[in-house]
Amino acid sequence: MSIEKKLLRDINNTCALLTKSGLAHFSRGVRTYDMSGKVRRISWTNCDNTELNISFNSLEQYKNILEKGLYFCILNDGSIIRASYSIKNNQVISHNLLFWPAPFDLDLCNRSPEFGAPLEILEDIMSSEDWPNHIIMRTPIRIDYDPKNVSDQHPLIHMHMQNEDCRIAINIPVCFNSFIHFIYENCYPDIYQKNSFLQKLPKTKLSNSSNNGYNLFLNFNYI
Repeated sequence: MSIEKKLLRDINNTCALLTKSGLAHFSRGVRTYDMSGKVRRISWTNCDNTELNISFNSLEQYKNILEKGLYFCILNDGSIIRASYSIKNNQVISHNLLFWPAPFDLDLCNRSPEFGAPLEILEDIMSSEDWPNHIIMRTPIRIDYDPKNVSDQHPLIHMHMQNEDCRIAINIPVCFNSFIHFIYENCYPDIYQKNSFLQKLPKTKLSNSSNNGYNLFLNFNYI
């Protein structure tokens, strides 16, 4: 099976599992389309190239992603998960993985997943006078594999946290299921411990590196 098909399988299956298990409020389709130079990109269904790299810690940016549907999954607290992979000659040549935690707990667990519901709840909260008292200060997490911009300050594979200029080096490309595993293990540890399927998500190897995946800052040994 090609890398493209494996990643599509993993994204679709895992998003369906998150929804079926009650951990995700809503999931939407995955798109593969052609780019120049025989490159194929896997992304959310209405991907706009200008939306791949985004600024951090902005309420308006979170609202924009939600409003335009630029995601794979909305979790029950309103947090957003999405990914983009570029593939050429059956190899991943770049990726962009994003977890954007909701600035408020939207409490979507018992809400109907009809279009617009999370956005309406967000707008209701932000229109209240005491909305600053309900804000949750959590950083987005973005993991980039970006060969075109490598430098001493810009590692080949890195994780952004807190702000755009924070880049924590990672030593191998990250598949979608490893990303989900990492997010739940570190950001939702109670949910992770209660749902064994999160601990057993099948991983797709994206690199021929013999490195076991250990990093000074991150342990991606389960990739």
